[in-house]
Amino acid sequence: MDRMEVDDSAYITKNLTMKDLITKDHFTCQPKSTEQIQAGAAERSQLQTNYSSLEQERNQLQTNYSSLKQERDQLQTNYSSLKQERDQLQTNYSSLKQERDQLQTNYSSLEQERDQLQTNYSSLKQERDQLQTNYSSLEQERDQLQTNYSSLKQERDQLQTNYSNIKQERDQLQTNYRIVEQERDQLQTNYSNIKQERDQLQTNYSSLEQERDQLQTNYSSLEQERDQLQTNYSSLEQERDQLQTNYRIVEQERDQLQTNYSTVEQERDQLRTDYNSLTAVRDQLQQRVNKMGKKIITEVLMLYYKVGWCWSKFGESCFHVSTIKRSWHSSRSFCNSNGGDLAVINTKDKMVFVRGLVDSGNHVWIGLNDHVGEGTWMWVDGTRVTTTFWGPGQPDNTRNVEDCGEVRHGGGVLRSSEAAPSHPTANTSHSFRVEEHDVRRVLRKVNPRKAAGPDGIPGRVLKDCADQLTGGFTKIFNLSLAQATVPTCLKSSTIIPVPKKTPISSLNNFWPIALTPVIMKCFKKLIRSHIIQGLPPTFDPHQFAYRENRSTEDAIAIALYTTLANLEQENSYARLLFTDFSLTFNTIILSRLVSKLNNLGLPHSTCLWIKDFFSD
Repeated sequence: MDRMEVDDSAYITKNLTMKDLITKDHFTCQPKSTEQIQAGAAERSQLQTNYSSLEQERNQLQTNYSSLKQERDQLQTNYSSLKQERDQLQTNYSSLKQERDQLQTNYSSLEQERDQLQTNYSSLKQERDQLQTNYSSLEQERDQLQTNYSSLKQERDQLQTNYSNIKQERDQLQTNYRIVEQERDQLQTNYSNIKQERDQLQTNYSSLEQERDQLQTNYSSLEQERDQLQTNYSSLEQERDQLQTNYRIVEQERDQLQTNYSTVEQERDQLRTDYNSLTAVRDQLQQRVNKMGKKIITEVLMLYYKVGWCWSKFGESCFHVSTIKRSWHSSRSFCNSNGGDLAVINTKDKMVFVRGLVDSGNHVWIGLNDHVGEGTWMWVDGTRVTTTFWGPGQPDNTRNVEDCGEVRHGGGVLRSSEAAPSHPTANTSHSFRVEEHDVRRVLRKVNPRKAAGPDGIPGRVLKDCADQLTGGFTKIFNLSLAQATVPTCLKSSTIIPVPKKTPISSLNNFWPIALTPVIMKCFKKLIRSHIIQGLPPTFDPHQFAYRENRSTEDAIAIALYTTLANLEQENSYARLLFTDFSLTFNTIILSRLVSKLNNLGLPHSTCLWIKDFFSD
């Protein structure tokens, strides 16, 4: 009550000043009428009401600002959550796309990826439930704010009631006007304070108006932000719906791939069943093949190397001229042991062909004899001779001991004794033979990465089939050594030009690399081992080429040692002569080579084999 009286006194003093009833320079107060006092009180009440309304408006704007700010934060939160949901859906879309590609490559990983997608879906569902919970809590906060608004409204009503009471008190104050007059001096004293308060209120009023304008501006900007967020929210919802559609499409593709995968699994099981049955059949056939394999491979190899081993084809027959001297019966036995027989020459063309196979100065046996009856000539196949190609004065049956036929180079058929040799004698008393264990050992050491020669047989076949091929190749090698003849197919080679340097300007810029049959390399290893074992220990100790455990590094080391040891002596010097032989192997004189090999003690048949190897 005392505060209200002071305020009324201050207001009255301020009002009196505003009405020019008192001056600023004088503190004396002239008594005024009751109407003037009532008018001043009314004006004060009006200003107080305006001030209260402005405060309420400010509070209302502050409340609206807070609500808009909350709404903006809520929209921002929704925008962030939707953005996360969009990113999550985008991630899921990418992962599903990768899953589809992965399913096309490997169907077995589909179930694991489906479980992963199910986990992602559950996590998204939990996030959605969490957002729903947050939304419910925000609704509760809104209701709470609504309740607070109601309570504030009640407070406003209470203030209205208080205002009515104040009016009654004002009447009471009017009644006590006389008391106020007595207090006028006191009011005059408080006039300055009231004036300052008025100025302060005026300042507050201006600041409140500015604050109201600022809040209005903020409200407008928040509305714009809200509209922008609403637009972003709509676009995110559209993106989410698009991603959801893509997600369903990928799920359909995944289901289709799952169906295809099941179909492929069924086909795989069927193929596995068929494979098992075929494997069983294959194993049975393999057992049968293994029983016949060794014999078949040996016969095929023998036939293969016979065709290329100085054999010549005429029509449906193959002819071979041996270089070993034998009697007629011994020659026929040799032919029979190799699956053939002495030649039957029953046509002129065949006679010309066989005659061309005979070297100059040599005679060869043919399958012609009159053992059954003198003068009754028969072929070895049991047919009687109807077409003859006798030479001049033949058959002459010299000394009544000629019962066999032979062919001379450039001539016709001669009658000769069956015991008379038709070829020069060859020294084969110490002929070299290879053993099966040596052949097997060499075949097992074949490098499977080496390039195949002109025969097209890769080293892998020789290495893996060493046990099956040993017998056949042993026979071929021994037959070649016995006849001192190298099969033509084994002497053939494929020349590969390898550039020495770039650019290529002439043929001299190439290294001629020869690819020879792998089996011939194995054969040469056996021959080399035999030659090294038969060499006497009288070699020059300073020979380093083509010797085991010797190299050019050893030659250089010994040369340097000898030179330096000599230079350590006083008044000494050293002279070194380096000679490079170009194309050494192209200038070998075979006769001298064979002569030197014979002098070293090698068997004559081995020397002839080496000579045949270097011959065309």
